[in-house]
Amino acid sequence: MLEQTHLGLSPDEAMRVGVSGATHVRVTTPEGSTVLPLVEDHRLHEGGAYLVMGDPASDAATVLPAGRGPVRAAITAVVPQEVTA
Repeated sequence: MLEQTHLGLSPDEAMRVGVSGATHVRVTTPEGSTVLPLVEDHRLHEGGAYLVMGDPASDAATVLPAGRGPVRAAITAVVPQEVTA
């Protein structure tokens, strides 16, 4: 069974970017934008983040560079109407 595609952030980072308590976030990079479920992961240090690409049909890969290296992203909370599945 695949893990659900999601963005993981440390609680401190979620608070810093204003998405603490949100269920979904919009992730925008120079490569693209997508809406993902948010997991506040207490195992991460301040500033920590990761992207789980569980579902191969997800469009999460569209926000990553071709080399899959580090990326700068804007992360914003989304309103429930923007969440499609």
